[in-house]
Amino acid sequence: MRYSQLLNCLAQAGLSPEAAAPYFGVSNMTLRRWQKKKAGEVEAAYLPAIYDGIFGMIADGKLSIDAPHVQELIAEKTDGFHRRYSEAVIASLGVRGDFISGQSTESQVLSSLTQIGSSESKREAVEGKINEITDFKKNGKDWGEYIYGLLDVVRSKALAGPQKYVAYGALFYLLMPFDFIPDHLPIFGLLDDYAVLGMAFGFYRDSTSMTSAK
Repeated sequence: MRYSQLLNCLAQAGLSPEAAAPYFGVSNMTLRRWQKKKAGEVEAAYLPAIYDGIFGMIADGKLSIDAPHVQELIAEKTDGFHRRYSEAVIASLGVRGDFISGQSTESQVLSSLTQIGSSESKREAVEGKINEITDFKKNGKDWGEYIYGLLDVVRSKALAGPQKYVAYGALFYLLMPFDFIPDHLPIFGLLDDYAVLGMAFGFYRDSTSMTSAK
């Protein structure tokens, strides 16, 4: 991480050194020293606290996980993610913590997808990125079946809007590059996306909705 990257995030958050320092667990003087450096690499000892601070700002609504400067920093982090990262994802999705609870049930996950799909802006994001969504079919036959099945649901004229929320929620989750398992991580990055798509597809397949959607 370069100091310039960190400073870009702080500028977007619009926080004073006094307000930003507690997120990183450092003094105001340390943060002001960082602001003066601008160039060069951040000392490795500070990186865990800085990442937790960035994720904390996202969780508190001070930063957006979709901001280019933020995505750039997250993409560079390959050594695991901490509790505050999960909080940041939850805040960005607009769901409760049930979504990643170790005791979460299928009904809780489906409820979380419904919350995501109930957001008009998230539904619009899905509708505006159909090509990006269908591109995931290259990952395998099941991917294509799940994706096209859920797209049939969101396009259906036979289903009421709220009946489509689970499908919209799952497809929006697929679009997020930084979800509970960041997509850029090798091998494991898309496991959660696949599981969410499968659960949503199963919800419609096991009801009358999938049939009536066609």
